[in-house]
Amino acid sequence: MKRIPAILFVAAFAATAVLGCKGTPGPKASFEAWLQAIEKCESARIKSGLTKESVAAIEQMTTQLKAFLPPDKAKEFDFFGDQLCKGFKPDAVTIKGEEVDGESARILVSAEGKDEKIPMKKQDGAWKIDFTALMGGAKPSSPPPPPAPPKPAKVEPPAGTPAPEAPTPEAAAPAVKAEAKPAAAPVEKPAEAPAKTE
Repeated sequence: MKRIPAILFVAAFAATAVLGCKGTPGPKASFEAWLQAIEKCESARIKSGLTKESVAAIEQMTTQLKAFLPPDKAKEFDFFGDQLCKGFKPDAVTIKGEEVDGESARILVSAEGKDEKIPMKKQDGAWKIDFTALMGGAKPSSPPPPPAPPKPAKVEPPAGTPAPEAPTPEAAAPAVKAEAKPAAAPVEKPAEAPAKTE
C-alpha cells in the first residue's frame, strides 16, 4: 500500500517537470514567436519579447524622433506597432540556430544575405531579445537638452539705403595717443657786433 503513494508522487513530479519545461520556450522559440508578433503587428507582444532595457532605449529614441516630426505625425507615430511592422518581410529572415550560454543566448539568423547573431537574455523567466547589446550597449539616458535659442535675425537696411562701409584697419585699431613734446625753440645766435672801421 505504501508503494502506490510513492509512485504517484514520482509521476506527479515528472509531469510537473515536463509541463514546466514546455511552458518556458527556449531562445529560438521565443525569437520565432517575436517574429510572428511583428508579422501580425501586435505591439504588446513585440514589446514583451524585448528586454526592459531595450524597450526603454527604443522608447527614448522614439521620443527624440517625434520631436522632429510635425505634431499630427508625432501623435500617430508608433514604433512598436506600425513602424516596425511596415518593412518586415517574414521570408527575409532565416533562423539557422542558437547558441546558449547560461542566461544569455544568440540566435543565428540570415537576413538579406547577411549572417547575424541576435543577442537574447533570460529576464523574468523568459527569453527576450536584447537590442541594447545589439546597438552596442545603448542605454537610456537623460532627455536631450532643449534646443538652443534661435540667433537674432540680421536686420537689413531699407532698400535704397547704402550699406555701411566696413571699418578700415586703421579705424578699427585702437588709437594710440602720441606723447606731446614741446616744440624746440629756435636757437638764436647772438648778434655779432658790427665791425668798427677807423
